[in-house]
Amino acid sequence: MEDDEFSYRDIEQGVKDFKQYLITDARNWQTVVADERHYGGFYDIYFALILRDLRFDHSPEDFSGFLEVTDQGIIDEMHKLDDTYGIDNRTRYEDFSRVAMGRIIPGDFLCIECVREILERDLTPGDFGAEVITMRSGGIITQLFHNEEALTTEEASELSELKEQCSQEYADRIVQEGRSRHTIEELDNDWNPCNKCERPVWGDLGISTDSTAGYSLEKKIWNHVWERWVQIRNKEE
Repeated sequence: MEDDEFSYRDIEQGVKDFKQYLITDARNWQTVVADERHYGGFYDIYFALILRDLRFDHSPEDFSGFLEVTDQGIIDEMHKLDDTYGIDNRTRYEDFSRVAMGRIIPGDFLCIECVREILERDLTPGDFGAEVITMRSGGIITQLFHNEEALTTEEASELSELKEQCSQEYADRIVQEGRSRHTIEELDNDWNPCNKCERPVWGDLGISTDSTAGYSLEKKIWNHVWERWVQIRNKEE
């Protein structure tokens, strides 16, 4: 394995965490895979392991929805796993403890205050993805849109759609389960510096309840923000 590749000591837990923290439905699956492949550096084998595990969680009809939006390369990797273990048998995850799951790439992080500054406008619920990190109690959605009476009709509709996809109750339960598997030291170090102001941007486990909390933006919004930030940074240099 090359120095800039990574694997998991406990790939089974990695698959479980990915499903719990990020996946709500087939539409969400397609978006998350695209983001994690591009920004997280994950390989098709990793998504194939997750996809195969999802098959045991869903009816054949529901699972077909995942297959319809999955790249063929990931499906091909899943079929190889089926050939190895049998289509009705679960994956033996210990076989993958030293298999490269992705390539380490530099992280891109901006705190929510810097995002607003770069966009030069207030954020709306529709800018965000319906993921646990965003929807938990004390998270960015709670902070920005706690006064629902002040929302426009369109913003209220966007917020309602987010909640339908990932309720606060569900997000809180997943965060608590995640916290229980980590030490205090690990939780205290679950952050990365904002590339613009260097304030902490906290990770999925929800330590922060202020503007340093982590979040998930819709892909097109994040791409726009990052492109503008790169332009601003280059001018400053």
